[in-house]
Amino acid sequence: MNRILTVFILTLPFMINGQVNSLLDSSFNKIGYKLLDLGNDDEKANSCFLSAKNKIYVSGGSSTSSSDRAFITRLNDNGLVDSSFNSTGTIINSTFYSIYDSYEDANNNIIVTGAKSLLNQNMVIARILENGTYDKAFSGDGIQEINFNDQEDVAKKIKEDSKGRYVVAGTTGDGFYTDVLLSRLDHSGNLDKSFNQTGYLVLNFGPKDRSYAADFLIINNNKILLLVNHYAETSTSYNINCFLINENGTIDSTYGVNGKLMIDINNQTDVACSIIQADGAFWIGGYTTKSNRDQIIIAKLDSLGHLDANFGNKGISINAIGSSSMTPTSMKISSDKSFRLSGRISTSGYPDACIVGISSKGTIDSSFAVNGVFQFNRSNRTDHFNSFFIYPTGQIIAAGFSEDSIDDKTIILKLKNKISVGIIDQYKTISLTKFFPNPFQHNATIEMNLNESLEFGIRLFDESGKYISELVPNKSYNAGLIEVPIEVPNQLRSGNYILVIQSKNKILASIKTKFLNQ
Repeated sequence: MNRILTVFILTLPFMINGQVNSLLDSSFNKIGYKLLDLGNDDEKANSCFLSAKNKIYVSGGSSTSSSDRAFITRLNDNGLVDSSFNSTGTIINSTFYSIYDSYEDANNNIIVTGAKSLLNQNMVIARILENGTYDKAFSGDGIQEINFNDQEDVAKKIKEDSKGRYVVAGTTGDGFYTDVLLSRLDHSGNLDKSFNQTGYLVLNFGPKDRSYAADFLIINNNKILLLVNHYAETSTSYNINCFLINENGTIDSTYGVNGKLMIDINNQTDVACSIIQADGAFWIGGYTTKSNRDQIIIAKLDSLGHLDANFGNKGISINAIGSSSMTPTSMKISSDKSFRLSGRISTSGYPDACIVGISSKGTIDSSFAVNGVFQFNRSNRTDHFNSFFIYPTGQIIAAGFSEDSIDDKTIILKLKNKISVGIIDQYKTISLTKFFPNPFQHNATIEMNLNESLEFGIRLFDESGKYISELVPNKSYNAGLIEVPIEVPNQLRSGNYILVIQSKNKILASIKTKFLNQ
């Protein structure tokens, strides 16, 4: 008899305690981390993500004394390179100087973006099929290269809107003074002229200012919430700006004050790395520099472009990590609605790679690692995490680089998570109300309330984050109260499991369960 016992718990913390070795997940490459050696002088990962089939993709740039090349590698969940991807597990392309962002679309294609060559840069976007070959339906050969007004153009972030168009954000400029560049391409890779009549938008703060797009979100009606870092020549400091861009490429003047929200903390250097949407609000992660130390900031925004005065100090929380300087490069939200930020941390000497936990209230999350901070240094030189993702089951994969006495190597690291039994709602678009019968022998029903029409499926993972099976294929559901039946595999062993409700690459909710096969 098969039975699943499910207990409903509203808040479940992500817990890691102990020394570094006890935090590393030894199921990943036996030691919890892996170095990629592509035979070049320097290799650095800038982006990583988990695919719908539980594959790990890591991408970035590599260089020798004579050339610069981009790479993307696919790993299995155990940390071994997946040779079914491009026959070697890795694509190396000299068209790119480096890949800065990547994701998987609904058809399991890989979308990457970056820049061509260190000098005289052009924006480059590519679409790669699941087997590791380029998709020739995209721009004829799978790669689109764009030069805007004979400037140096770099693409840093890319996302896909609800109409299958690619939105790309980055910079354009003369190599010293830079402006924000936002462009939109159709699904075939051509500039979409319905966006600002040209297919792109340039935000210029001043003739001798430097600004760049840090991140963006695509929200309701395909509007773009754009996060910008701006360095003013006159004030010699950075500040953070948010713009809301209409679907047609114009700035929404009703957002914030005259179309802009600006964050400037006491004339300090304020730099953002990420913007995410959760619990009906928008959250910005980054840092402010005070007394020559970078301190973590989290800002909470409403949909109108105003800071939420009920969070932190007038909408902003600031956290110093002891006497250290912590510089974040990426932020994600965990299933218990606390934040994780990756980057580097240093007190003196070489910096360590790190991941820091911040609670939903904006304070250090002491339940994460030791005093809220996981630090890693492989060889007592510079280590840095540029990107990371959180499994539906709570484990973390982080990617960046680790320096030794000769060169930099890409490092991929996996952290454990302590599993609990319960249910977690991650987004307000879906509310789980019942799971019945409980316990059940083979079949069960999940009752949920949808605030809007959604397409999603339900997948089963074990407690290590390994994908087991698809319980419910992707299907469209209308808004309102619905019941979704599930059936678990007959051969499933007793143990802890997670049911993940997922829309494309977005996790809507997770149910942590204990399965009893009797």
